[in-house]
Amino acid sequence: MTLEIVFMLMLLLLIIVFFTLEWLPIDLTALIVLIILLGSGILSPQQAFSGFANDIIFILASIFIMSSTLTKSGVTHILADYILSGVKKNNGLLFFLMTLVASLSAFFSNTSSTAILLPVTLKIAEKAKVRASKLLMPLAYASILGGTCTLIGTSTNLASAGLIER
Repeated sequence: MTLEIVFMLMLLLLIIVFFTLEWLPIDLTALIVLIILLGSGILSPQQAFSGFANDIIFILASIFIMSSTLTKSGVTHILADYILSGVKKNNGLLFFLMTLVASLSAFFSNTSSTAILLPVTLKIAEKAKVRASKLLMPLAYASILGGTCTLIGTSTNLASAGLIER
């Protein structure tokens, strides 16, 4: 084994420990690893920063910003109150949420529709005194189901369609 391979294995082991125990925030740990790989010369600056040029990074960052803005502006409280006022039973609530996220996921990215409805669902669970896991897992599955219904629902469908065209 070369010295670089030993170094990488040790670094990988250290990364796993830091990610598992969360001694530092995960994003900070990843940034430190990037700096270590750059400083050691294993990665060139072009290789290290090529991931930041990917469009999906900006899309995901935008989704998180939008979701956080909806929560901080109080829109999630309004949506949660509106949904709870129309649905009386927990089973009806679950059905309504699943239908809503599946419908949104069919015409928007399933990642974005889930990210937008996630804080709403957490607020609904809190107000309805229901465990969040009872609503979040079905929400995720309904999002995946809705995304697979149309070409634009998931990035996988878009990539597959592009491959088929070629």
